[in-house]
Amino acid sequence: MNLDWGDFPTWLGSSGALVAACLAGIISLQLRSRERKQAISSIHIDLTTGETAQARNVIGTVLYATDGLDLVGQREAISALFKLYWAVQRAQNTYRVYRLDAAAPGKMQGQEEFFLSWNFRELVENIVTFHRDYGERLHIKDEDAWNSFEERLRAGYPDLFNEFLASSAEG
Repeated sequence: MNLDWGDFPTWLGSSGALVAACLAGIISLQLRSRERKQAISSIHIDLTTGETAQARNVIGTVLYATDGLDLVGQREAISALFKLYWAVQRAQNTYRVYRLDAAAPGKMQGQEEFFLSWNFRELVENIVTFHRDYGERLHIKDEDAWNSFEERLRAGYPDLFNEFLASSAEG
């Protein structure tokens, strides 16, 4: 094949378009990775600070302190339970968008996701334990929130569902 100088601009234009497409792809992957890291950071902050941290402290006090319910009061305990339900919903939505697996730290990449999964798992365990031990006793009307929570676990986190809820859902 004999190339003349007339083919050079065509070849150069095609090569430039190919290089531009490759650069755009690399930049897109880097931006997606950065967004994912920001999402992980956002979930971690949401699960460990502010309103959620206060709610976790209240539920933890009720579950683990002698006379914990007397220390925090029924109204505050119920309010904390619903704040934890909402924190799980927010986290689950972000997990779904970024295809993260909150229940399986072995499948995750990076130390940040491991600690994030531990916090999510602990939050789920506290909700399940509080609901089981105090739900009926305190006459908590949380059927819609509980059913949504249970369905989210069943659909999105079967490992957590099996660990915490499968035996109670069967009976």
